Order: sequence, then C-alpha cells, then structure tokens
Amino acid sequence: MKGQKYDEDKVNERHRDHALFIAYAPADDPKIAVAILVENGGHGGSTAAPIARQVFDYYLLGKEPPPPKPTVREPEQEQEND
Repeated sequence: MKGQKYDEDKVNERHRDHALFIAYAPADDPKIAVAILVENGGHGGSTAAPIARQVFDYYLLGKEPPPPKPTVREPEQEQEND
C-alpha cells in the first residue's frame, strides 16, 4: 500500500483495515467488558460495535440475537497491485 491512497472500495479485502471496538457496561457499575476485533472489517463503529451491542443485550437483558442472515459473497477480483 506504500505510495497509494487508501480507498476501501478499491482495496482487496485482505488489505482492508481491521474493525476494533472495546467497551464495558453498565457505565456506573460495570458487569461485563468486551473487545471485538473483526479482521478486515473496516470501521469499528459500523462493524464491531453492533456485535458488541448484541453481546451486551444478551448478557444484561437476556435478549438473544436474531439468527445470522445467509450471505452470498461475490468472487473477488484480484487487484493488479497484490
């Protein structure tokens, strides 16, 4: 990636940023702390934070997360600079 501007849409998935989110709850009397790392996930706030929210909801409220939606991945086109 040297000498190139980072553009997530143009970068091969394996070269994308990792998403990281660390939190604890509840704020006034912590009962749980989590660290979520999504490899090549992009941004922590949009990728890792929703996962942390589901963990908190389950642990603190007993609310089970919905089952994951099936995903269909498009084959990645190899970038010239790989």
